[in-house]
Amino acid sequence: MSKRFVFFIIFIVILEPVSIAQNMQKSTRVSRGLPPLGAWTAEQWTADEHPFLHMKTQVESAVTTSSVPTQLLQKYQEEAQRNPLDAPTQFRWGYCLMRTFTKLTEKQKYQHLYLSKVSEALGRPKSPRSYEYARLRFLILRMEKRISGLEALGERLLKRDPNDQTVKFLMVDVLSFSIKPGASERGLKYAQELVNSKPLIPNNYSVLGSAFLARWMKSKAPSDADKAIDAYKQYLRLAPSDDPWKGRAQSLINTIKEDKIRVAKELKAKPQPKKSR
Repeated sequence: MSKRFVFFIIFIVILEPVSIAQNMQKSTRVSRGLPPLGAWTAEQWTADEHPFLHMKTQVESAVTTSSVPTQLLQKYQEEAQRNPLDAPTQFRWGYCLMRTFTKLTEKQKYQHLYLSKVSEALGRPKSPRSYEYARLRFLILRMEKRISGLEALGERLLKRDPNDQTVKFLMVDVLSFSIKPGASERGLKYAQELVNSKPLIPNNYSVLGSAFLARWMKSKAPSDADKAIDAYKQYLRLAPSDDPWKGRAQSLINTIKEDKIRVAKELKAKPQPKKSR
């Protein structure tokens, strides 16, 4: 998988620069408000992967030669709609969306509701019990900013391919904002592995910041806030000057600093227990 493709997926799911409390509340609402994903997330992958790998190769070739992503998406969407129960055909449409998403305008993304339509389409055929198919569904669901129900699936994907940088990146938020025991520690571990393996990739520091941000929300330990700020600052140092997320990273830094000051004031204002003589 190309580094550029990995960046496409990373860019889509990075946290929005709303207040820290809103980020945490948003994650909780997502976890509580969505229906369960179904048995496909736990199925063994026994399928012949060649039909899906063939579709990936076909899409890669088409994306290289096509300058109008909406035409390509429309073509694959129409074929998918004609064959709604054919898993490879749905896969091709979904994979094409993954490869072209950042080339679409915001108006095109929301006018055509591509993500929700593809997510629904991938669920129509009988589960092919395919690793490639399950991985694509995981990535599409994360692009929709879903967190709930993805923890076990993401871990299985990483067990199959421990070097899958995209899945590992997207699992950081799934684990960091989980309330399950040990989940946030695993999220931080994945973020640190990403930084250690590729220390010059700016987005690895953004997700490390996200992991420490989640810890700060739970612990209120100043060291977690400081580590989140340091990670976002390193992201800003490494990111290109025209990186569209730089302003948002700075906004998060400012918000964490303000939150840290507020927490310190609240702790100082609390009545201290009297020392026993």
